[in-house]
Amino acid sequence: MEGKELGNDLLVGAPAIAAYLKVNERRVYHWAAQSYIPTFKIGPLIAARRSELDQALSNKGAHHGCS
Repeated sequence: MEGKELGNDLLVGAPAIAAYLKVNERRVYHWAAQSYIPTFKIGPLIAARRSELDQALSNKGAHHGCS
């Protein structure tokens, strides 16, 4: 993957992740704490890659905005 594509794949902050998944921020933190979604920290912020979220949720049989 090229650098430009990596930047487009990155979601930084719970609001960005929540908007992408169509859930609220509290659910993002809960899912991250339960290792339901793959996340990592950038300083004090939670972050995730769109591609990894899509893969993790499709493997779990979940859809955006569900569960």
